[in-house]
Amino acid sequence: MPIILRKEELIQSLEAVLRHVPKKTTQPVLYNILLEATDTALKITGTDMKSALSYKIALEAAEELRTTVPAKFFSDFVKKAPGSEVQLEVGENYLSISSGSASLKLSTLPPEEYPELEVLQGNTFTVDAATLKKAVDAVKKNVSKGELRNPVLEGILLDGSEGMLIAVGTDGHRLAACKTDLQVTETACLPADVLSDVCDTLVNTGSTAYITFGDGEVAFENDVIYAVIRTLEGQFPPWRSVIPKTVETTVRLSKKTMGDVLDRAGMLAKTYDDAVRLTLEDGSLTISAEVPELGSFVESIPVDKEGPDLKIACNYAYLQDVLSGIDEDNVVFGLTSPLHPIVIRPVESENYVGLVMPMKL
Repeated sequence: MPIILRKEELIQSLEAVLRHVPKKTTQPVLYNILLEATDTALKITGTDMKSALSYKIALEAAEELRTTVPAKFFSDFVKKAPGSEVQLEVGENYLSISSGSASLKLSTLPPEEYPELEVLQGNTFTVDAATLKKAVDAVKKNVSKGELRNPVLEGILLDGSEGMLIAVGTDGHRLAACKTDLQVTETACLPADVLSDVCDTLVNTGSTAYITFGDGEVAFENDVIYAVIRTLEGQFPPWRSVIPKTVETTVRLSKKTMGDVLDRAGMLAKTYDDAVRLTLEDGSLTISAEVPELGSFVESIPVDKEGPDLKIACNYAYLQDVLSGIDEDNVVFGLTSPLHPIVIRPVESENYVGLVMPMKL
């Protein structure tokens, strides 16, 4: 008796699982996904040995099935299948997939060759999935996109050392930290892209999630998925110590207005060194950029300033990334000198702080 699945539900599960299937590997079985069916659910699992995710689809009735099938070909066929339902039937060394008038047979590999996804042992915490995703999204743009000297800079720190979870991302030139009300007391650094993908899947499949911190791994679970991510090795920077406790000049301004100006300045700045200069005089902030042999940009906006006038330069894209993690439009910049970092916070909340290191004027 074949297993019958709604195509859209199967597509959703495959999109989540395939994010954990490697594009290149020396283990051929990892190009496959593991299919396991009982009389109540079909479980689909993918792994690249650094992370793994299992996705359960409820079934009304089905025969037991356990096999592995090439992930990409299986997924591509399901997405292009003409019917609204997909039927799966296992044969000897193959899986038959049918939908509407189309069918496909794919060779399988023995399920015994597939790595076993064991339940992680450790401290478990209950969290709101949407809150976790919001914190991860707020800081993920600030991580390194390929930092060889310190792999943890490609990760997001889930810091529970204060009893409430704080998500932190930094590449050494900018930093963002987002505090939540999630009661977590463990700490781990996880790859930013993988963590973000898992958070997306958690939100798409439920409101409550469970996080388990184990030895070198962290697991995320709800009624539909179970994911395990290996932690990054290395020492995460002491992020609290780099945030200035006091500043000499504070500037209140509109996030949207500043973002629009940075977009315009960036059209020129990105062709050279990404640098913009911020000049604070009286009640205005002037943003400028200059590229030799090409031209210059300048625009001023009104601000509410307290403290001495100041000139400072920074990377315009880093400033944009830090600002993107703030929900509200009213933000405050804290500045001290051209050698000290710019501290960025929302006016109405104390749950977010961003940092952008200066560039030479």
